[in-house]
Amino acid sequence: MPDLLGHVAVARLALELAGVAAVLERGEPASEDARLACFYLGSILPDLVTRPFHILFPGCTAYVEVLDSPFCLALWALMLSQAFAGPLRRAALRCLSAGIATHVVIDLVQRHIAGGYMLLFPFSVATPTWGLLWPEQSVGLSLALAAVALVVEIAARRRRRPATGTDAAVHS
Repeated sequence: MPDLLGHVAVARLALELAGVAAVLERGEPASEDARLACFYLGSILPDLVTRPFHILFPGCTAYVEVLDSPFCLALWALMLSQAFAGPLRRAALRCLSAGIATHVVIDLVQRHIAGGYMLLFPFSVATPTWGLLWPEQSVGLSLALAAVALVVEIAARRRRRPATGTDAAVHS
C-alpha cells in the first residue's frame, strides 16, 4: 500500500510541478478525467501487474521481474489502450506511458537487495539502479509525498476555482 500511495503521490506532483500535464494534453478528444485516470493507472500499473505473482507464487520472482521491464510495460500499455474507442487510443496510450515512466523513474531510486529492474530487457538482464533509498524507507517517504501532493492539489484547486462573492467584486 505505501508503494502504491507513493507512486500516485509522485504522479500527482509530476503533473503539477514537472509539466507532465502538457504532455497529456495533445489535442486528442479524450476528456481530462479520462487522461488523468489513464495516467494514474499507468503510475501504479507495474505494481498491479507484478505484486499478485509475488504474493501468490513467491518462488517465481525471477520470472516475474521481466514483467517490470519497460519493454513489457509498454506491451501492457499497448494492450490496455486497445480497450478505448479508436480516437481515444492514442491519448490513452500516451497517458498510460507517461504514468509508467514516472513509476520506472521512482523505482530506479530504490536500492535492491536481490533482483531489480531490467531496464534494457530483452537486450540485457542487467538491473541498474541509483540505490538512493532502502525499500523500508518508502513507507515514511510515501506518507510525506502524499501530504505534499495533497497540499499541491488543494493549491491547484484554489487557483482553478472561479471567483465568487466578494472576490468577484474586487476582481471586476
